[in-house]
Amino acid sequence: MDARVQLPGDAHGAGAGAELLRRLRGRAARDLPGRGRLRPRHRLPRRRHRRRRGGRLLPAGHRRDRRGVRLRTGRRHPPPRAGPAAELVLLRAPLPRRGRDEGPARRPAARRLAGPRAGVRPAAAAGGAARPGHRPPRPCARHRRRLPGRPLGPGAGPVGRGPRTPCRHPGGRVKVLLLAQFYPPVIGGEERHVRNLAVALAARGHEVHVATLDTGGAEGPVADPGVRVHLLDNVGRRVPALYPTADRPLALPVPDPLTVRDLARVVREVRPDVAHAHNWIIASWLAVPSARHVPLVHSLHDYGHVCPTKRLMFQDAPCSGPAPAKCFGCTTDHYGRGRGPVVQAAVRAGLPARRRAVDVFTPVSRYVADANRLDEQGVRWQVVPNFVPDELAGQPAGPRTPAAGDRDPALPTAPYLFFAGDLSEQKGVATLLRAWERLRPGDRPDLVLVGRPTMDLSGVPAGVHVHHHWDHARVLSGFRHALAAALPSEWPDPCPTTVLEAMAVGAPLVTTAQGGIADMVAHEESALVVPAGDALSLTAALQRLVDEPELRARLVRGASAHVRRFLQSRVAADLEGIYDSLV
Repeated sequence: MDARVQLPGDAHGAGAGAELLRRLRGRAARDLPGRGRLRPRHRLPRRRHRRRRGGRLLPAGHRRDRRGVRLRTGRRHPPPRAGPAAELVLLRAPLPRRGRDEGPARRPAARRLAGPRAGVRPAAAAGGAARPGHRPPRPCARHRRRLPGRPLGPGAGPVGRGPRTPCRHPGGRVKVLLLAQFYPPVIGGEERHVRNLAVALAARGHEVHVATLDTGGAEGPVADPGVRVHLLDNVGRRVPALYPTADRPLALPVPDPLTVRDLARVVREVRPDVAHAHNWIIASWLAVPSARHVPLVHSLHDYGHVCPTKRLMFQDAPCSGPAPAKCFGCTTDHYGRGRGPVVQAAVRAGLPARRRAVDVFTPVSRYVADANRLDEQGVRWQVVPNFVPDELAGQPAGPRTPAAGDRDPALPTAPYLFFAGDLSEQKGVATLLRAWERLRPGDRPDLVLVGRPTMDLSGVPAGVHVHHHWDHARVLSGFRHALAAALPSEWPDPCPTTVLEAMAVGAPLVTTAQGGIADMVAHEESALVVPAGDALSLTAALQRLVDEPELRARLVRGASAHVRRFLQSRVAADLEGIYDSLV
């Protein structure tokens, strides 16, 4: 039962009111079952922790009201003012405590407290009465401040920071800021991925901005409709010795002061709803103070999240995982004696900051997610693979009839095998040359190698054509007119776009099951899969494609159906869902 006692107005002072209050306290503690809601408050010693305040010596934690009655209050709230009458309410049931009475057990207690006796009423919502314990939805990213929270893991919904409401921008548009090291005309799989994504998002009605490093080249970035490119100054452009290669600089895994300055300017001008970072430029983004208020998506195109060389290779074999001793030798060989340990330390030191700041990681394959140990780190992630434009795979499956007008003049007129990518041993170029030399000399096709030179190819035999720095249209022409495509990668390739392009344009494919390629092809259905580094098996597969036209046609039909999982429209829709869950 509830006991309500009206005390006189001077109950806070000395006399009958104070005596009555003391008696009620003792009676409540004896008569009520369980723990009483009123417990005697022990007064502090009179002269303990004295301090001078306004010419008087007062005990710490005490204040005086208008009538001079000493009150004990907290430090953050003012003392209660004495009213004409004080109402003492004794509750039989204890109040629910936070954490213990969450969930279904909390609702009966909340209803009891919301009754007329307690005088507590839940706030009314826009669509009706609010539910007990209901938390209002959070505003969009542009109108809120990000609060720290722990992600929910792979496959979960929005990041665990409370309910969210969709952003109320006109027409459902989202203002996306893509952060990339480079942008076309710089050639590479990551650069094509960023450009295709920007074009696809712009075509779907979103406002797209791309912030990329200024390489200092005479040719500016490619102008695409609906995409605005912002060039960022960087220390590497002014000091080329910081770049591991002279023709293609990269962002270091440390904040670049010039890049941070320009990114802050871009944030002020653009005011993005979401930022989508690619590769190590994220280090400069995290150093921008205003970037903390913008939801962040981070695409992992390689193993740079944990591996300083980004390749996850140790002594010409796939690495089991990063370790200080192994990484020191690899980074010294890859970057040099002075730069290698610095890059290694920066990648290792920036790992906790990336885990805290990134809302969603989007690795390009399941292998990349496992190699970067996303499950062990307890972060939210979702596989978003590389993709090809829809129109590239628009031709119907069947016999290949490429138009003669789009054939590049540098291609041989005779049948040829085609390779595109870095001209390195890890891409399988040395194994491909050995396998090509074992083909039957009578009907052996030519071999065309296109890519960045990273190995000595000056002594290649006759019939091998080596080209450097082709643009994307010329590479597609090489795939489209080739007898077959050979991409025998020997390192754990994350998700090579060249494999998708070969299947999309109808080139019969021979490849390996390294890295993310295993999720992209099916043996004897969409490609011929051979062991990595096995020149004899590669020779046998290439010879089959040369001798069997029916096999080539069957692989083309299977690849045309298999590549539809990697079309631009499907991947862009997946990313839209991720953006909507964050904003």
